[in-house]
Amino acid sequence: MDLHRIIIILHLLGAGILIGLVVITALLAFKKSFSLQTLAVLNQVKWLGPFFSGLQLVTGLFLYWEDRDELNDNPLFWTKIGLYVIEGTLAGLVIDRRVAQLMSSTPAKKKQVAWLYGIHAAMIIAIAVIGKIL
Repeated sequence: MDLHRIIIILHLLGAGILIGLVVITALLAFKKSFSLQTLAVLNQVKWLGPFFSGLQLVTGLFLYWEDRDELNDNPLFWTKIGLYVIEGTLAGLVIDRRVAQLMSSTPAKKKQVAWLYGIHAAMIIAIAVIGKIL
């Protein structure tokens, strides 16, 4: 098996795990029984998101480098990259802060966190769909 196929497999594996993680997170956040215990579980597995997002970044850079001439002129590719940056910012800054507020009993609305997780999941799915189209 050549290096290109291995990189594609790792890219798809990372995407699948990342999609699964954010969809499960969003579903948990929208449950009526959403509680501090649920947040504690989400807080314990939050390292998985950045890890697999990093895998996406590294493998994506490799794949980009191989097809850069074609991708540079593709607005759909740049839409995907823009969503990736916005999604990372949303996850890393906004969602983590809201979860920390809830965990420390600082006033924050559970619904707001749930909607943020939902938006995050929708963005990850949009990135995957655009990636499939490309």
